[in-house]
Amino acid sequence: MLVHVLEGPFTQQLWSLRLADDLIAQGKSNHFDFVFIDADKSPIEEYYEKGLQLVRRHGIIAVDNVFWQGRAFNAEYDDSVTESVRRLSRKMASDDRVEISMLTVSDGVTLALKK
Repeated sequence: MLVHVLEGPFTQQLWSLRLADDLIAQGKSNHFDFVFIDADKSPIEEYYEKGLQLVRRHGIIAVDNVFWQGRAFNAEYDDSVTESVRRLSRKMASDDRVEISMLTVSDGVTLALKK
């Protein structure tokens, strides 16, 4: 069993993208059953793409805080972080590589099952 928990500010989360690249370079693509993304929202699409590379077929990618305190559904909010959350939700909804389910738990969680 291999579990990587990465916690910390944005600069450390950039390190997690490098870790994902390292795991892919080590042949760990399609290796993991589950990837949980609860990270800075600006590079959230990049986290999702790395997660897709790492998770195996029928694996799950869970993305936390997809409601973004209601801002994701409120057109009055147009800041870059809210737009990142919206873009990822649209991308996941139209992504043929996954099937998704959005859960109304807390601040929203989207589960993506890799086909």
